[in-house]
Amino acid sequence: MNVEPIWEAPPPKQQTGRLGGERTRWLAVLKAHPGQWAKWPHPMAASGGAGLREMGFEATRRTIEGSDPKRYDLYARFVGHVGQDGAT
Repeated sequence: MNVEPIWEAPPPKQQTGRLGGERTRWLAVLKAHPGQWAKWPHPMAASGGAGLREMGFEATRRTIEGSDPKRYDLYARFVGHVGQDGAT
């Protein structure tokens, strides 16, 4: 039986859910245009932009007036990864 470790970093986590692949493609386009704001093409729930900061994005949302249940427009831009010391 071989007990030697296989030295290999795990692959990146895959987005799950119905918007996973579409969101991944959208974020890739934003990375190609750093600093430029873009609006996600679909209304989002309140948690729609969760996790973007950790991936190097700045994001904000705006309430879509009259939506019931309440929905938001998500805006984001790629600003780069921020290290522990705050440097990009």
